[in-house]
Amino acid sequence: MIVIQPLMDEIRSLFAEMKGILEAEGEANWIRGIELLLNTLSADHPSSDAEKMAYVRQTYRSMHAGAGSFADCYVQRSDFDERVKANKRFGEIKDRVWELLS
Repeated sequence: MIVIQPLMDEIRSLFAEMKGILEAEGEANWIRGIELLLNTLSADHPSSDAEKMAYVRQTYRSMHAGAGSFADCYVQRSDFDERVKANKRFGEIKDRVWELLS
């Protein structure tokens, strides 16, 4: 049996950090999807760990489908250097989530 709890813990932590960034930016659309994924990964959710991970994979992938998807979400700054700096960690989180869900 594969133990997926450490994987779920890391993904949950990354989603929580992502949510914090989105909240700080006043984002009101994609944050709902991230909150849904966090709720799914919670210990209180009645699904099995395998069901939770399958749902998270499917939902996160669907958030990235098509033009205007979560893949296009970034932190906006008028100053280029500030924008690059603000998006560095956000991009790292998104990349790590993809890596863990693959």
